[in-house]
Amino acid sequence: MKISVLQENLAKALSIVGKAVESRPQLPVLANVLLQAEGSQLMVAATNLQMSITMWIGAKINEPGSITLPAKTFQDLVNNLSPERVDLTLDTDTHTMLVRCGATKSNIKGIDADEFPPIMHHDNPDLLIEGGVLRSMINQTAFAAAQEENRPILTGVYTEVQGEAITMAAADGYRLALRTGKLNAYKKKKKVSIVIP
Repeated sequence: MKISVLQENLAKALSIVGKAVESRPQLPVLANVLLQAEGSQLMVAATNLQMSITMWIGAKINEPGSITLPAKTFQDLVNNLSPERVDLTLDTDTHTMLVRCGATKSNIKGIDADEFPPIMHHDNPDLLIEGGVLRSMINQTAFAAAQEENRPILTGVYTEVQGEAITMAAADGYRLALRTGKLNAYKKKKKVSIVIP
């Protein structure tokens, strides 16, 4: 794997997918992020086996490939690089990634991508909602979710989908936040409700 990517794009992707990285992983590879280069994009993904976050960023791919790197170490390194082009070169024999940006050179030892749990990709989603609407709904409800674990059900955001409407609610025992939005499409006709951590 040999690629070039902009520092700010890589830093943003690591920040977003890093939210799915397990703090105390059952398996060492769950503390890592998956980097997979193909075509003209770099896929950055993380999972804790309950949820996965995947993001694609534009990249110049000289040689395709994949590797997993320790999420915290890699994110800290990328965040401290100057805002210019970052060159990533993988030594497949040692699973070591050479990171170059300006005068900075660093090696990070990774784990083979085959060890990473499979990430589910849905080409034909059951539900479509505009990103801005979803973002605003989360921002207007998640703040009210409980921070303490003594009542675990209150630490998530209750989400209900029915017809063309989506409703999100969160409470911590003192305050309640509720927001309803419109879906672009919903294939199932029945009501679905879940609590999202």
